[in-house]
Amino acid sequence: MIGIGKFFQEQDLKSSKPVIILQLIIAIVTAVLMVICIINDFAFIYMKWIFLLLGISSAIEGVEKYKMKMPKKTFLTDLGIACVWFVLAYSVMD
Repeated sequence: MIGIGKFFQEQDLKSSKPVIILQLIIAIVTAVLMVICIINDFAFIYMKWIFLLLGISSAIEGVEKYKMKMPKKTFLTDLGIACVWFVLAYSVMD
């Protein structure tokens, strides 16, 4: 039987306090924008900002993992996901 530990690895390195606060602020703003977007029948202006915030959040995680000297695969994955979010934001721009 495969345990859940196979899919989620525990990290010994902790994020710095400013990064945690910034990620929390981005998460709260993104959640508020999602609610506003749903109320306004998925207006594209809100979706653009949601995608931009998600891209910024992924880029911050990638830079933080690079600073922690984690393997190249981990921070390049986060930066790749950030690029996908930025492309989605660009595609919904007016």
